[in-house]
Amino acid sequence: MPVAELIRKAGKRSGRERSAKTRETGVLPLLKFRAALAQGRKLSYLTLDASEVSTWRELVAHRALQVGVTARTLYRWLARLEKFGVRGLENRSRSDKGFSRKFQDRALAVAFVFARHVEGITTRAIHRALAAEWGRIYSDGSVAPCYDTVRLFVHSLVRVQP
Repeated sequence: MPVAELIRKAGKRSGRERSAKTRETGVLPLLKFRAALAQGRKLSYLTLDASEVSTWRELVAHRALQVGVTARTLYRWLARLEKFGVRGLENRSRSDKGFSRKFQDRALAVAFVFARHVEGITTRAIHRALAAEWGRIYSDGSVAPCYDTVRLFVHSLVRVQP
């Protein structure tokens, strides 16, 4: 299989499936290019489609297309590599995994949902009531959580027995 095809297939993976090795391979030419520029050398690459890449921005855009990510993602990978080394390119879990961010720092909403859950009210009814009351409870212009967020939150609660 040609290298370009392998790169295209690697780029089609989701962010969670993308490995540290793929990220490292994605930024390696950028590191080499940056090192050459620091030494005062001028580099240019001839791409598979016979176009020339000779500036930093052109190379980042070209590598982003090859790897199947945005240029911003490549810059993030570079920053993680510089800050944490190769280990910074490994997949990371969310530190708040399993807890909705929508309910973070929202004690009234948590209490609202929990109280209705204990009363035996259905998740659909809890969601409707929360959506109706959200603007009154939080006047910061935020939007009430969607049904799935409330459903997952309710299912994460421990059922309290009277």
